[in-house]
Amino acid sequence: MLHGLWGDKFYMIQSILLVIVVNTIILITYWSSVRMLLRCCYYLNSFAFSLQFFFKQLQNFILK
Repeated sequence: MLHGLWGDKFYMIQSILLVIVVNTIILITYWSSVRMLLRCCYYLNSFAFSLQFFFKQLQNFILK
């Protein structure tokens, strides 16, 4: 009886730990991917801004 009870408790603790570990891994991968996406967006925006600036300069140069 005692062994069965301890086994159930151990199984419960193991499943809780497994859930925590899985959630932590998911959160870490989610956060790193979100940060990567934000960084990509930032780089794309700055690239688009520099292109816009370059074309504006080119337009000014051509119009002169």
